[in-house]
Amino acid sequence: MSYELRELRGTVRVLSFLILATGTVRVAAADLSADEIARRAEQQRGLPNAHTFRARITLARDDTRASGGDESVSRATVVEVRSNGFAQQLVFVLAPDRGDVMLSTPDVVWIRPRHLHRLARIPPDLRMFNSASVADVTSIDVLASYAATLLEQDDGQSEEYRLSLTAIKEGMRYPHATYRVRREDFRPVQIDFMTASGKILKTIVYAEFAGVLGRTIPTKLIVRDHVYRDSSIVRMSDFRVLSPVDPAMFTPDYLLTIPDPT
Repeated sequence: MSYELRELRGTVRVLSFLILATGTVRVAAADLSADEIARRAEQQRGLPNAHTFRARITLARDDTRASGGDESVSRATVVEVRSNGFAQQLVFVLAPDRGDVMLSTPDVVWIRPRHLHRLARIPPDLRMFNSASVADVTSIDVLASYAATLLEQDDGQSEEYRLSLTAIKEGMRYPHATYRVRREDFRPVQIDFMTASGKILKTIVYAEFAGVLGRTIPTKLIVRDHVYRDSSIVRMSDFRVLSPVDPAMFTPDYLLTIPDPT
């Protein structure tokens, strides 16, 4: 493997980030369709307006204990994310090595490594590498990408809805998924992303809901990679409205104008 590819993989690894969530809605759940349940859950997974926040990303020491918050402090990465809704995210690495920048759009991920003023387009297989692609599962638009059905007949006794998601777009990296939604308030609980045969590849767990910018959203995500058997724990803070929003900020050319840190 070339030195440049090793550097690129290392950079992609630490550029894990998230797109998250909005507020709770408490309504009666009788006779709701799978599509309606998914819609109400999705209202709590993404802030509709442009915003910025910081995220601290760590690797869990033990995948089976990730939900307990067992984190490896030595591998912590801190990023600043400028998010233009679901569609576009601009990510600046602040620590441990300041200067890498990444632009994520629904179809393409671009990276401009520090001290290297040219762009690299991240192919799908590299985005799947190890824990690099937290964005692979956190940025998926469930409503636009999947058709939902209830996994079992709902008897009204379970604390959660379980939805089966089937991709409606060609070329989806995760053709199937299972979506767990809390019955009480339609909060997203967990999504398992799968192959066409049903093998689980990645899991995202939503936790620590808190008031942010007038909504109640998850401020902690646990992303488990079942192929490479590692977990990324993402903690979000310092949310602010992003204003004004310059559309040029979310283009590949903009990455080339960002100076290296001094």
